[in-house]
Formats: sequence, C-alpha cells, structure tokens
Amino acid sequence: MSEFIQQKKQEYIDKNSSHENRFISVVTGRGLHSKDGIPKIKPAVEEYLDQHKYKCEWKSEGGMVVIDLECTLTEFEC
Repeated sequence: MSEFIQQKKQEYIDKNSSHENRFISVVTGRGLHSKDGIPKIKPAVEEYLDQHKYKCEWKSEGGMVVIDLECTLTEFEC
C-alpha cells in the first residue's frame, strides 16, 4: 500500500504543477469476503494514512477512501 500511495504522490508532484488531480481513490473493500468477515486491507490502509497524516475521506460505507495528495505536500492546513 505504501508503495502505491508514494508512487501516486510522486506522479502528482512530477506532472501537476497546476495542482490538478489532487485526489486519488483507493478501494479497500469492507472485508465482507474476508475470513469471519473481518477486514484486513482497510485497517492497514487506515493505519498507513494516519501515520503519514494524509487528509482523506471514507466513502461507500467505508469500502473506498479518497486521499487528498495536496495536503501531504505541505505543513499547512488544507
């Protein structure tokens, strides 16, 4: 997960001097098909985003997260 987000962040930095496409969506699922219905991917993504202070919003009843790449580039509030 961390490699994917870092790659998207670098693409944003390299290609978007106009700050377009600042949001990426990651589908984590809700764990409905996991053993015992306990999600595994979503908690890992949540932990990564929290640790790296990404501004994000969960959608689709928690099965998808929209990440704001702009807010990860500066120390300022977005």
